[in-house]
Amino acid sequence: GLRFDGRDFTVELTYGSLKIHTPEGVDERVHSGALGPAMARLDHTFLSAVETGDASGIQSPYEDGLRTLALTLAVNASMETSKLVRPAALLKEAGF
Repeated sequence: GLRFDGRDFTVELTYGSLKIHTPEGVDERVHSGALGPAMARLDHTFLSAVETGDASGIQSPYEDGLRTLALTLAVNASMETSKLVRPAALLKEAGF
């Protein structure tokens, strides 16, 4: 699982749930039972690739992930600034 700590909150993400802890209490969302095993397989494949150096089991190459991240960041920046932000510009700025 993952845990993120902020000033006034903590987010815990596991295969089975998402918990958000705030001073007001805990908000928990339970995931479908099918999600856990699928995510576990993806994590195992990724960790195995890192450990062995064999990325043949990875179905989405690094470049696809990078482009997806650039698109997501461009959309977020566009929403924050109300200006068009192009993913290609973000990639160029980052040296890719």
